[in-house]
Amino acid sequence: MTTTITTVTGLIPMFIGGSESSNFQTPIATSVIFGLIFATIISLILVPVMYELFEGRRERKMREKMQKMNEEALTESSM
Repeated sequence: MTTTITTVTGLIPMFIGGSESSNFQTPIATSVIFGLIFATIISLILVPVMYELFEGRRERKMREKMQKMNEEALTESSM
């Protein structure tokens, strides 16, 4: 996160332009800035959400399997 902030802050003058070479530098700065912001959002929001969805599904299946095994054990022991 800190690296992204410092890189984006450092690229702001290049993004704003103001020199003869800004015709070349502004598009590069724009793509780098928005690419970093997008990648940071994906890393901090989307990946943990997807992990929680898949991990939660796995835990529910394990819990259901354990409950089924316990119920089977109880019915066998009562016979």
